[in-house]
Amino acid sequence: SESGLAAVVSNAGGAGIIGSGGRSVEWVQGEIRTAKTLTIKPFGVNIVMLDRLKDEIVEMVCEEKVDFVTMGAGNPLPYMDKLRQAGIKVLPVVPSVKLAKRVENAGADAVIIEGMECGGHIGSLTTMALLSNVIPEVSIPVIAAGGIVDGRGMAAALLLYLTSITRGA
Repeated sequence: SESGLAAVVSNAGGAGIIGSGGRSVEWVQGEIRTAKTLTIKPFGVNIVMLDRLKDEIVEMVCEEKVDFVTMGAGNPLPYMDKLRQAGIKVLPVVPSVKLAKRVENAGADAVIIEGMECGGHIGSLTTMALLSNVIPEVSIPVIAAGGIVDGRGMAAALLLYLTSITRGA
């Protein structure tokens, strides 16, 4: 996604995100600067951990002071301190309970769980199985991504969450 979409989503109350995967540092920086002219609401950047320019993108994102980053397709741990020191909220995408606990212990502000049905490119559990396993194991917010396509899926995700808080998890 680019600045226009990110700004519209943020202006509507959502979490607008600029995608950096496969893009140059200059392109991402330009999109961040354009988004800042289109919204005063929080927006973020998705940083792909497999991207060859990830180090440079992290550096630039810290300089530009975006509100949050999402990080997936690789290990976010080496970058989390730098981002948090810049005042940026960190929301790693995790495919397992083990990684959810590791990023929580490293200071993640929330975790995004993404099941295998989200293109099959991350992990081996479905979104619902991952939700039911991760929610009771972490104390930071858990955001569900992928595999929810209708109201029944949304209701199931909310029920998993509500069940966990009523049991004290």
